[in-house]
Amino acid sequence: MHYDAQKDACYPFRYTGKGGNANRFLIERQCMRNCSKRGEKLFPTDERQGCYLPKLVGSCASNYRRYYYSPEDKECKSFLWSGCEGNGNRFLSMSWCNATCHNADENSGDSGVPVGIIVGVVFGLIGAVIIIVVIVIAVKKKKYVNGHAKKHFEEIQAPGGGQRKPEREKSSEKSQQHSVCMDCNSYSTFCYRCDEFVVNDTKLGHVQRVREHLQSLENSVSNTDRQRKRKLSDSSSPDSKLKKDSVSLTGF
Repeated sequence: MHYDAQKDACYPFRYTGKGGNANRFLIERQCMRNCSKRGEKLFPTDERQGCYLPKLVGSCASNYRRYYYSPEDKECKSFLWSGCEGNGNRFLSMSWCNATCHNADENSGDSGVPVGIIVGVVFGLIGAVIIIVVIVIAVKKKKYVNGHAKKHFEEIQAPGGGQRKPEREKSSEKSQQHSVCMDCNSYSTFCYRCDEFVVNDTKLGHVQRVREHLQSLENSVSNTDRQRKRKLSDSSSPDSKLKKDSVSLTGF
């Protein structure tokens, strides 16, 4: 094959085997890719892209049986090539055509949407769904926590809320009561050990101080209760009564 610059195409010629120049090629693909600006378009580097080029019979007078891939039928078919002016959708055998163009739809970069865009869209949607779910859960939890703490705060602030209840009533409501609550004028900082969490709506980083303060309140309440019980037990014991009687007798 030799390149004709006027026609911008490669044509066959008979070489005598002696002399000549560099304008001599074994196949049309090599000739066009080296000499023509249309070389990459007609004979792509990736041979699979050539499977989507139209079948070209050419303008020469010969008839050579060749094979091409039909994207419409998704199979390789035979045709008669004239011997010149073809493209990359031309194969010497059916097996070569099938090996190159089989599943070309999956490997072609020009067919459909690029895989990178699809993957990016999928991950973007997944990320958006996760963010929405986290926001919804956070809002619901905050509403529950605020409402729950407000209820207990209002119970504490209500008249008679601080009065002692009978032991039977106290035991029946034990599962619903807080272990200890802050004595505050608002419920911006709520309860400790209520559903096993601490809520602090003031500033970040104060949760640990709230825990420590509430724990100290709980300890002080426990110590006060123990001292009161000890005084009651001491005052009600027989030894203390005998001591009081002896003191009163010695006075006479």
